[in-house]
Amino acid sequence: MKKYIYRRIFFNLIVLSALIQIITIGSVFASVTLPIYKKTDVYSSCNGKQGKDGWYFMYKDSKGAYIDMTWTDNHFKGLDGGNINEHFIVPGYAAPAVIGWEAPYTGTVTLTAQDNTVYRDGP
Repeated sequence: MKKYIYRRIFFNLIVLSALIQIITIGSVFASVTLPIYKKTDVYSSCNGKQGKDGWYFMYKDSKGAYIDMTWTDNHFKGLDGGNINEHFIVPGYAAPAVIGWEAPYTGTVTLTAQDNTVYRDGP
């Protein structure tokens, strides 16, 4: 009878220990804050470097390939007048301007826009 009681107590301690570990792991994951990747923050600090925090500034050529823009006069310059600066995306006549972002890990991504102002005749 004593062996049964000792086994039962030992088993319950193992189960209790496992539950505490699971609860601790769950609370650690629940408190993780994922990073936010803002285009404007990266743009102002990239100094023309493509890929900073996963951001790429490109244009689409006539064959459908995405080509990295070049850094000229504090903005990214594409073809046919296309360019991207901190606030505007200006497509070229025959080469659309594209902003790309590559996630640093797999999972779900939420994209948001904070300013949806459209300037038809300039700011």
